[in-house]
Amino acid sequence: MPVEQQRHTDPRVIKTKKRLRQAYIASLSGDEKQLSVAHITSLAGVTRGTFYQHYADKAEFFAAVLVDTAADFMHHCVLTDEANVTPHMNLQAALAYARNAQNGFAVLFQNDGDAFIKALHTELTRALVAYANTNAEQYTGILQLADIIDLAAMLDVAIIRRWSLAENDWTAEYVQLLIQQLNTFAPELHLHLQNFYR
Repeated sequence: MPVEQQRHTDPRVIKTKKRLRQAYIASLSGDEKQLSVAHITSLAGVTRGTFYQHYADKAEFFAAVLVDTAADFMHHCVLTDEANVTPHMNLQAALAYARNAQNGFAVLFQNDGDAFIKALHTELTRALVAYANTNAEQYTGILQLADIIDLAAMLDVAIIRRWSLAENDWTAEYVQLLIQQLNTFAPELHLHLQNFYR
């Protein structure tokens, strides 16, 4: 196994990166000094040398936190059917993950809003494309499938953002229904994106 691939799959590396990510998220609510590499590594219980084995600098680390958080969210919430390898999102797991303060969604939406929205949108789009590729029939309509999926991912991120940030009167059941109903696009595609969400 190549060294780079091993670094991505080694459980120790994954655990170290997760601890660093959690330390960064915890540091975001403090002052600017708490966003230093020294503070983050101290909080994570990781040496600065270990930090620099994984990241070239602080900017690369900050960018990786957003991508890794979005990917971790998808890993916990998107499952595949064993029989036909059709991906689907467990909405209860998704909403619970987004509201769990330790996962940092609210903090990342507040502090790194546009960049985190982009990272989450990218991951949702990938999952929806995989779903569409296993479920779409031949399409001859006017709308482009890529545009429909892009819009669906944008709506989902907006709803998840609101769910994470706002203490509102939306119940988890209501949010699930909202996401499923808003993902009813283009019946002429014979693709029902709402079925991606369970």
